Order: sequence, then structure tokens, then C-alpha cells
Amino acid sequence: MTNQHESFPDLMQEDTFEVALRGYNRAQVNDYVNRTRNQIRDLEERLVRAIDQAEQGRLELAEARRRMVEAPQSYEDLSPRLAQILKLGEEEAAQKKEDAEAEAISVRDAAKSEAERLVTSARETADSILTSAQAEAERRVGEATAAAERMLAQAGADADEKLTSSRMEADATRLEAREEAEQLVASAQAEAERLIESAQAEAAQGLAAAREEAESTLAAAQQRVAALDEHAGRRVEYLGNTHTEVVRRLTEISSVLGDLMHAEKAAGPLLVEQADAPRLERPQEARSLEAGSDERPTEDARHDERPTEDARHDERPTEARYDQRPTEEARYDESRTEDVRYDGSPTEEVTLADPRAEPLDPQGREAHHEEPQTRDLTLPANAQDDVRVIVEEDEAARVRPAVSDDTDVTLGHLSDIRK
Repeated sequence: MTNQHESFPDLMQEDTFEVALRGYNRAQVNDYVNRTRNQIRDLEERLVRAIDQAEQGRLELAEARRRMVEAPQSYEDLSPRLAQILKLGEEEAAQKKEDAEAEAISVRDAAKSEAERLVTSARETADSILTSAQAEAERRVGEATAAAERMLAQAGADADEKLTSSRMEADATRLEAREEAEQLVASAQAEAERLIESAQAEAAQGLAAAREEAESTLAAAQQRVAALDEHAGRRVEYLGNTHTEVVRRLTEISSVLGDLMHAEKAAGPLLVEQADAPRLERPQEARSLEAGSDERPTEDARHDERPTEDARHDERPTEARYDQRPTEEARYDESRTEDVRYDGSPTEEVTLADPRAEPLDPQGREAHHEEPQTRDLTLPANAQDDVRVIVEEDEAARVRPAVSDDTDVTLGHLSDIRK
């Protein structure tokens, strides 16, 4: 429960009085102020206790209402005080409901009476207005009839004297009225024709503008459609070329892999003989490699290179190197690396020489070149590892078709993404 003191002003704040001569008895005033403060404090405490009790009763009433909703209404299991509170609450609710219904009925009856009164008043007002209007109309008709009769009587009295002049004046007036009417009709016809011509001109202008705008919109739409068709055609052509290039590269890689498999089968016995050779040759071979020697330390190594000549593709010289260590992950160069994934490929690491590199000499030794540019094809140890083909950037740019930076081409297990 929140602090109830926050809802009341601070009644216990210190009150101060100015001291003046002959003003009051300070002892009496201070005693009165103290008694008043004590009474106020006692009243505040009693008020807080009453609020706490009311809050507790409200909580108990809410709990009782919840239980009453959840379970059948039976006051036998409740405390006498809570049962009494619930009964009082029900009686009060019933009384409020009856009062509300009575008040609603009273308001409805009052509204109905007021509506009937307003309708009756409106009808009476309308009848009064209608009666007065009819009386006024009858009065005016009577006056007009009397005036007409007087005029007829006067005209009848003066008819003989003014018959000729009246006829002449009537004829003149009739002619003048006819001429004036003809002029008015002609003017009205001219104005109508002018308005019709103006409206037709405006309509023609609006129609021409609308037709021009429609033609412009149609032309723009046709240009857009033509541009979209052209773009779609170029896109389809590009995708077809890309698919053809991917199929060609897959065929090329499959051919290279077939040659490498054939070379591996041919070099299999040589690998077994090299594994059974005396271990004394390996330290010498390692020292020879560390010293930067370009010659092969043993005749077996030269024989290991010769079977790889069968793995040449498109008349490119190849050099096969077999590594007896566990397969390690090939180095990945983001600027010139493309990954190709194959399933079921054997464990083998092969380096394919660039077509611009020098071919092998007849003795199987590698021709000296300052910086041979190669393309590495790594075949991992198990059938589920990746086969990574590392191609030199300029060769990749020469072989790979022009593809935008955000184009992905996926075919089977091949994913070629230019980054």
C-alpha cells in the first residue's frame, strides 16, 4: 500500500509568529498551538488507520468477489465479517442497480416527454404559420381581386372614351414588346452560341491536352517496356553465356581430374617404393631442399615427376608433387582464389604450371625460371573435403567471363563468386 501521508498537506509544519509589543501572551498562544498540533497529529493517525482498514477491506472484498466468481456463492466458508461485507456489497449493488434503472427510466420518460412536447410545439407552430400564411394569402388575393374589380370598373367607365387610344397604345405596346422580345431572343441565342463555342473550344483543348499527355505517357511506357525487354534479353544472354562457361570449365576440370587420377594410378608403385626406401636418404634430401638446390636428390623423385606428364591439359606442361604429410588446408588468397567442391575425390596435392612457364627438360628436371607462375589444384584427404583451384589473377581474368561484382552463379557443387 502506498504511503497515505502523500495525499494530505503537511499539517505539522512549524508556524511562526512575529513578536510585537502588546500583541499577545506568548505562553498561552504556544500552549494552544501545541494542543492543536497534538489534535491534528491524532486525527492524521486515525485517518491513516481508517484508510488502511478501508484498503484491507477493499482487498478482502476483491478476493471475495474473485472467489465468488470462481466458486458458487456460499457464505458458509467465509468469515462473518467478510460475509457481512459481501452481503452489504450485494445489497448496495442491488440498490445502485435499482436506482440506476429508476433513473434511466426517469431520464427516458423525461426525454420522451420532452420530445413529445417539442413535436407538439413544432406542430402547433407549423399550424400557426400555415394558418397565418393562408390568411395572408387570402387577404392578398382579396385585395388583388378588389383592385382588379376597381380597375375593371374604372376601365369600363373609361372604355368608351379611351377605347381607340387604348387600342392604338396596345398595338404600339405589343409591337414594342414583340421587338424587344425578338431582340432578347436574338441576344440570348447569340450568347448561347458564344458559350457553346467557348465550351467546345475548351473541351477540344482539354481533349487535345489529355490525348497528348496520354500519348506521352504511352510512349514513355513503351520505351520503358522496350528498355526492360532489352535488359531482360541481355540478362538472359549473359546467364546463358555464364552457364556455357561454367559447363566448359567443369568439363575442363573433370578432364584434368581424370588425367590426375590416371597419373596417380601410374605413380602408385613409385610412392610405395619411396616409402620403403632407407630413411638415410631423407635427411640428405631435406638438407638439399633447405640449401635451395634446384636438382632432385634421388632418381625416385625424378620418376615421380614423369607420370604427371600424362596429366597435361590443352598442351600445358604439368609438374606433379606428392606430399606424404597429412593434408593441410590450402592457403587462400582472396584476390585470386576460386573454390570448387567435389565429393569422392582422392587425397592428392598437384601443382599445375602456368602455360608461360618453361617445360621440363628431357631428364625430368624442372627448367629454371625466376618466378614460375602456377595454378594449384589441391585434392584433400577424404571424399568430403574441398577441392580448391588457385588460379593466377591475370589468367583468371583472361579465362573468366565479365561478371559483375554482385553476380552469383551456382551449378551443382560449383559456386563462383567474384568478390
